[in-house]
Amino acid sequence: MLSLLYTFDGRDFVEWEATAHHVINATGCWMVLGNQPSPTMGHDRNETDEFYKTHENWDNQNAQAYGNLMLRVSPDIRNLVVKAKKETTKDLLD
Repeated sequence: MLSLLYTFDGRDFVEWEATAHHVINATGCWMVLGNQPSPTMGHDRNETDEFYKTHENWDNQNAQAYGNLMLRVSPDIRNLVVKAKKETTKDLLD
């Protein structure tokens, strides 16, 4: 699936981003295109357990999607992303 996404070198970002969204969705990491889940404010144990499961799932999906996208950008772009401290897939695409 990742082979469908050409290496981004700074040109045609709109096309690359659209393809990146499709690849992320197709790999089941669609959750990371939104914001990171916020903490549950309730004190109910079930709410807390659900928050941790959701947060862990989001973290795992983000690591997978972010890593895959970083493999499909040129070294120059990768260095810019690291310097700009873009740490989530959503930040990378924004």
